[in-house]
Amino acid sequence: ALDGSGNLYVSANYPSTFGEFANPESDPTLLRSACAHYMRNGVIVGSRGIAYLIIDGARHRNGSSYLALIKPSDKGCSKRPVLHAVPAFFDPIDDALFDGHLYVSDSFYGSLRPAVVVMKEGAQGEQKPQFVLTNGAFRLPRGIAIGP
Repeated sequence: ALDGSGNLYVSANYPSTFGEFANPESDPTLLRSACAHYMRNGVIVGSRGIAYLIIDGARHRNGSSYLALIKPSDKGCSKRPVLHAVPAFFDPIDDALFDGHLYVSDSFYGSLRPAVVVMKEGAQGEQKPQFVLTNGAFRLPRGIAIGP
């Protein structure tokens, strides 16, 4: 993901980090890194500089997937706010933001059906989705993007 300043945000599984890089096209320079537990998937940066990092904890415990909210000042391994969907995310892969809504692709959401789960940007804790998009055309959705 890129923020308004052109900094690049990268989610990596090995090592267990999230990184922010300045000058990604000419001279990538690590500005900060933060650790995140379990498997990291997609990352998107919101309007207030908060990075929404998808954590897929289902491999460790069913229902333990969530979004970690990484504030612009966060570094290291400090405890950070999280967003849990109710019912729980099962296999969240990617996310996108548009008009105050956070869209999360999930291959087996709710009753184990492919879906795009829509949450409110900035929400924390356990939240019911604003709505859930399901369609027979969604077959194990992975990447998601919203553009002009």
